[in-house]
Formats: sequence, structure tokens, C-alpha cells
Amino acid sequence: MSQFRIIRSRGGYAILNEAGTQVGGLSSSYAVAERVVQRLEQAGRNKRRPCMCCGTTFTSEGPHNRLCGHCRTRSSALPPEAPVPSRNGTRHR
Repeated sequence: MSQFRIIRSRGGYAILNEAGTQVGGLSSSYAVAERVVQRLEQAGRNKRRPCMCCGTTFTSEGPHNRLCGHCRTRSSALPPEAPVPSRNGTRHR
């Protein structure tokens, strides 16, 4: 469930937070307001997290996103049987 709601207001659509306070300006259409809500919700999930592979801190898009861009790209290029390096220097599959 969204922590924001969209209401029709004079001249457009307003986005309200859980407290009922308007967030930002008016949107010209409901579709535009929905996109703004999606961006607000995504921004709320973004968090600085350490990469599970190399330990570098990066901005994660949510708990599902635990590899930095470099490690994600590198690991997708490896064959499935390749050992994966870990932060403590040991290699594991």
C-alpha cells in the first residue's frame, strides 16, 4: 500500500503524505501524479548499503539490490562455474 494518496484539487492533482500534508506542487494529470508518487516511493527505498561482494558502499534501490554496479556487471560476465570473490579474500561458489 502506498504511503501517498492523490486527490483532485483546484487546477490539478495533489499528492498527500500519510499525515495529509501536500507534497510538492500540483500535477497536471492523474497519470503525472502517479509517476511522481512512484518516484517518491522509490526514493524512500533508496539507501546506502555495502556491496555484498566487494564491500564498497553504494546507493541501493532496495533490499533486493545488494551488489554495486561494478560487481553486478562483473558477476554477470562470469560463467556459472567461476568462483566468486568474497570480502574476506576467500573464494566461494
